Order: sequence, then C-alpha cells, then structure tokens
Amino acid sequence: MTTNAESQVIEFLTRKLGAQPRPEDPIAHLGFDSLGLAESTAELEQVCKVRLGEHILDVETVGDLIELVRKQQSAVPPPHSRPSEPSVLLANAPMGAPAAEGTRQREGG
Repeated sequence: MTTNAESQVIEFLTRKLGAQPRPEDPIAHLGFDSLGLAESTAELEQVCKVRLGEHILDVETVGDLIELVRKQQSAVPPPHSRPSEPSVLLANAPMGAPAAEGTRQREGG
C-alpha cells in the first residue's frame, strides 16, 4: 500500500531525476552532490510540509527518506488541533493588539 509520504517522495524524486526511483535505491547513487542534496531537501520540505533538518544525514536509501518524511509528517499537529482558547490567544497576542474574537468584555457588564 502506498502512503502519502511515499507517493510525495517518489513523485518528487521522479521529477528531479527524470526516472522513478525504488525504495531500495541508495540516495548516493541518485546523482545528488552535497549542494544538490541541500537544495532538494529544502524543496522536499516544502512539498511534504515537514522539517527534515539534520535527520537527512542519516538517510541512506529512498525508503529511509520515505520513512523520515512519514515520521516528520506524523509529528506535525494538524491545524485544527492547535489551541484556540481565549487565554492562549491573548497570551500570544502582541501587546496593544486587539483581543481575540469572543474574548472582549461586554461594555457595562
């Protein structure tokens, strides 16, 4: 079964390389030099909406890269799970900023 991370990584690498890599293919044999790998990592982070950071240095195969992306995607909380309680919104607002919707006190009460 193909996962979202797997399809994203395979499609990305296919566009970059002009050929579809297999999960067992070594990253070193794909033709990336260090600059190319750094640039490609930044692009892949944007495509997959993850931060790979130094973990990319541990990747040896395309399969390792897929697994790293999968782990990083599962570590990112979905947008709807972010706190939305007024106290949190107010605590994060810059000083002098208007209060978040629904947190303003009623006048005269």
